[in-house]
Amino acid sequence: MTSLIINTLSGLHLIGDLYQCDPTHLSDSTWLRKRCTQLCNDAGLTVLGDFFHQFGDDGFTGTLVLAESHIAIHTWPETSTVALDVFVCNHSRDNSDKAQQLFDDVLKLLKPKEVIRQAVQRGRL
Repeated sequence: MTSLIINTLSGLHLIGDLYQCDPTHLSDSTWLRKRCTQLCNDAGLTVLGDFFHQFGDDGFTGTLVLAESHIAIHTWPETSTVALDVFVCNHSRDNSDKAQQLFDDVLKLLKPKEVIRQAVQRGRL
């Protein structure tokens, strides 16, 4: 049972504070929802659902729930900043490469000039 718990909880959790992003789409939750869904599919991840909330003409908060865990994005167009969270579990295989690909692909979309990145290996090794 212990090995099942370890495998279930393990995974790579990437957290990014993105500064000086391209402001073009930071107020467009519909565009970023479509792009993130495509990026998840391209990475071989399974999107189960999503919820995005647009704050008027300002930023938005959005989450895609994945069979493998989640991606969350919060935008502040007035300061060109974004909080990005990608967690991909390793239940049936090591999905660290998929987490990294998804994180990097979102960076390419948003074009930040500065990224403060944290990587957390979750679960017991």
